[in-house]
Amino acid sequence: QLNQFWYDASYTDELVTDKFRSTDVDPFGESPRLDGKLVILDGAKRDRLPYVGDISVSGRTDYLTHDVGAAVRNVLADLADHQRGDGWIPPSPPYTLPLFDYELWWVIASWDYVLYTGNTGYAAFYYRNLVKLLDSWCPSVTDSRGLLDKGLNGAYLGWSDFCFPCQRTGEVTYYNALYALALLDAARLATTLGQGSDATRWQQREAGVASAINTYLWDPAAGAYLDSAVGATRHGQDGNGLAILAGVASP
Repeated sequence: QLNQFWYDASYTDELVTDKFRSTDVDPFGESPRLDGKLVILDGAKRDRLPYVGDISVSGRTDYLTHDVGAAVRNVLADLADHQRGDGWIPPSPPYTLPLFDYELWWVIASWDYVLYTGNTGYAAFYYRNLVKLLDSWCPSVTDSRGLLDKGLNGAYLGWSDFCFPCQRTGEVTYYNALYALALLDAARLATTLGQGSDATRWQQREAGVASAINTYLWDPAAGAYLDSAVGATRHGQDGNGLAILAGVASP
């Protein structure tokens, strides 16, 4: 069974690692700057677009099975090159899809890329994008309790996340656990580049985010984290799983 799992993962990556062609994706996915470059796509048949959330998973397989880190770098660099003035990094071509979570996956996927390829040149070149994202965009959507808040001051209510039908709002555990993990990875990348003060600042911010998650989003009656501090009471697997991966949850 383990061999089958390995084969399935490796073969899936073969199917989605290809040269980007604007004529071979959904109509909304044109990207002349990526045309002809090797990328990791989100699916073999559709959308055949390089979403950074998918790369954060598929990239880890590729580092082990195919050694085509260039496919990851091409996408991460292209998305960073399209960073918005307020620091937000788009999830995919054509760079306007309003996802609330994928810019954090860009941080995580960037650290993975540097960790598994050793390409510190990429890290140094796009470090300014990382700083702008974490120190401009993220604070703009952080509330007084230190948590990312989708819909803060009425903004971002039209935004979604990987779970399009969910339309989650407010202080969502998934967003904040993902934020904690991104801050830890950003600190690791900063340390690699000798940016100690940034690393310390992001580590301290992560500790505050983790504390706020445990204070405001833990449901002791259920023994699990709430999906969101507002709306129906439910306990999402994404937020609970990431809380463990990010070290937010205690042993």
